[in-house]
Amino acid sequence: MKASLLTITLTLGLAAFAPILRAELSPISVRVEQLSDDKRTRFDESQKKTLVIYLTNSSAQDQSVKLKYYYFGKDVKDHAVIVLKEGEKNATVKAHGDETVKAAEAVAQSTEKHREGGGNIGRNHINPGGKEVNAGGQHIVGYGVQVFQSGKVTTDYFSEPSLKSYVGSGDR
Repeated sequence: MKASLLTITLTLGLAAFAPILRAELSPISVRVEQLSDDKRTRFDESQKKTLVIYLTNSSAQDQSVKLKYYYFGKDVKDHAVIVLKEGEKNATVKAHGDETVKAAEAVAQSTEKHREGGGNIGRNHINPGGKEVNAGGQHIVGYGVQVFQSGKVTTDYFSEPSLKSYVGSGDR
């Protein structure tokens, strides 16, 4: 009797939550690679990043998608995360096929706090001399891609999951 009562309770419980548990599955999967061309001198850094987005279609029909991509940066002074660059691309992925999309390049430059000029440091290193240069600029800290079909996000990828909160559902 206990087993049948438990079975009935579980069945009714699952039936009540079935609409909530049902999720739309997308036939499109996404993989993202980041290409880097970073240059650094003693106090300055220049970052160039490009996203290569690989789409795979597991369905028997061609799929048209809109991609939104984001590059995230951090301000050197206040460490606030910002969207450095965003863009959109459209793609059609053939049935049971693959498509590669290259996003536009993002560039960020930064300078560390340091002193320039200056001459003699002094006997006890007390007088460093020179002009102080404050830190400034941004660092690229991550990226994200959202795949839209029929105006809805069907899949996405973010290098750090917390970055998704800066763009939300992509309805910007």
